[in-house]
Amino acid sequence: MQSVSAHRGSLDVVTALIQKTISPVARPLAGLFDAMGDYSHGVIRSHSLAEQNRAMKAQLDAMSIYAERIDQAEQEIENLRKLLDQPPLPGMTRVNAPVIGLHQTEGLLEVGAGTNKGIQPNMAVVNGQGLVGLVQTVTTDECQVALLTTLNINVGGVDASRKPPETGLLSGRGGPVLTMTLFNSKSTVASGDRILTEGVSKHIPAGIDIGRVISVEDDPYTGTRKASVDPAVDVGILREVQILK
Repeated sequence: MQSVSAHRGSLDVVTALIQKTISPVARPLAGLFDAMGDYSHGVIRSHSLAEQNRAMKAQLDAMSIYAERIDQAEQEIENLRKLLDQPPLPGMTRVNAPVIGLHQTEGLLEVGAGTNKGIQPNMAVVNGQGLVGLVQTVTTDECQVALLTTLNINVGGVDASRKPPETGLLSGRGGPVLTMTLFNSKSTVASGDRILTEGVSKHIPAGIDIGRVISVEDDPYTGTRKASVDPAVDVGILREVQILK
């Protein structure tokens, strides 16, 4: 019964988030359709073709903006569904928590869960797309999460596209992509390969999506091979995450 109640609680949280996402889009759309009706009546009365063209362009521009918002809303809802569908992790509990702030230039995410829910530093934070980052600081009811792309954040990774799998250390460099230093200097890792967590840390289980390789190059100064990895998670649309404890 406890697991059922917890799942219903998660559904309530996600339902509220979906309503919050859809409402801002639905309201302007309703206004848009009303405006289009007014416009169609106005055209009949108008004798200026130039005015008609300007009004029509404004309506088309507005429809384009709202179409983009709907696409974004649908993507957010799909991510929330994926979040609920995540399988259980042996020995770990998934704590659902809302995102309350994003400081992308600092590489930090503010999340609405703290020591009141058993959150501690270094715990992994995920969403339906993959690994978001690691908990850094914790207060009673909030925590700060360092995104994977933040400087000095290191995570063990494995190339699931290679057989046998290739391993390496992924590091944030303060930009939009990660650097994966491969342990095998003759690695066959290639663009398009999928990188997952290796599971060497007690806080980060194996098999969580990190991202995809976009390029590979040799470092002549260190004699190592490095891959640039595009993170799986789009932090710009995060509304809710799960903290693994």
